[in-house]
Amino acid sequence: MEIEFRKKQIQSPMRQDIFNSEIIKQKFQLNKKRSEKLVEIFRAMLQARSSKLSKLSRILRSKNHELSDYRGMQRFFADTELCEITCAKTIMEMLDLAPQEKLILIFDRTYWMRGKIHLNFLYLSVFVKGYGIPIFFKMMPDKKGHSSVGDRKELLDNFINQFGKERIDYVVADREFDGSEWLNYLKTSDIRYVQRMKEGTICMADSRGKLVRAKDLCRHIKPLEKESFGKRRIYRSKEFTSSVTVTKSQKGNIILLAHSDDIEDPTYAYGFRWGIELGFRALKSGGFNIEDTGLTKPNRVVTLHRIVAILTAFCYKCGMMINELTPIKNKSHGRKSISFIKLFLDFIQSAQHKVLPNFKHIMKFLKPLLKLSFFKFCHVH
Repeated sequence: MEIEFRKKQIQSPMRQDIFNSEIIKQKFQLNKKRSEKLVEIFRAMLQARSSKLSKLSRILRSKNHELSDYRGMQRFFADTELCEITCAKTIMEMLDLAPQEKLILIFDRTYWMRGKIHLNFLYLSVFVKGYGIPIFFKMMPDKKGHSSVGDRKELLDNFINQFGKERIDYVVADREFDGSEWLNYLKTSDIRYVQRMKEGTICMADSRGKLVRAKDLCRHIKPLEKESFGKRRIYRSKEFTSSVTVTKSQKGNIILLAHSDDIEDPTYAYGFRWGIELGFRALKSGGFNIEDTGLTKPNRVVTLHRIVAILTAFCYKCGMMINELTPIKNKSHGRKSISFIKLFLDFIQSAQHKVLPNFKHIMKFLKPLLKLSFFKFCHVH
């Protein structure tokens, strides 16, 4: 049965082809050899679904010996630095968001160890239809702890400098980013926020103005209920006032939210933070398995992360296109059974080995948008 194409016009996931070495050369200011190597890495990572160089070298279709390809990639990551701003702009181009669209920004952090090396990353992601797509990040070498206010300011300033503060709807962050200095910075910068606080250690003014443990003020709230406390003084050491809303999860866990006064439903707004988990899944087991990499030197790991961030945005947009033709089924809890990113990666892998249902129709739809080059490189015909 043929697919009925929807009348809604879907834009290309890129304004420029990331699989064209000449465009890559101009875009990232690389020489010919490095731009060609970067395109090869893009192709290999999409097919291998891995960030491990030994796996990528087996995918490359060069005339060189596999070991030579492996060493070539090692040299690339050792000698090449991709511009952070160029990568961020490329990601935004791929997402093809409306110029005036207000964006929800999410802060989160991910951490793992490679041997004795700590790999700790702070991310600023943009929320797009259920997903947190990383756009800026910072590596904090040999540091297991939380990020500083300065780290967060740096990423937020990068976004503002490139895309404008007027593009920000509000900033969402979890408990580990709690603190009066951080919230005061957002408030004085006129940036709206929804910030979860540590209910067990935070002090908050009661109805009489006396500072008590926030947790004690939430005892009467039942699971799945929420209550607005209005403007309250929070934090014992430094005076800071903010609107506060509290809810409890089905299991009875307290969710204490400080937020800007004009956020109508802060609990709903905070729920968008879940999108970053889907974004991290794409970086890890649900996509490019970035934790498998053997790279540990900061400059090399940063380059790898920027490549993966670009491919994550690319796969997300392509997955959305396929979903327009063959919609993803929802599970009983209402969430999609597979992410847009994994949908597209599975499509690449399956199309090389078997004929998929409606394959010709999907290819007919995708090929003009992708200029054919991507599918040629991935052996998809």
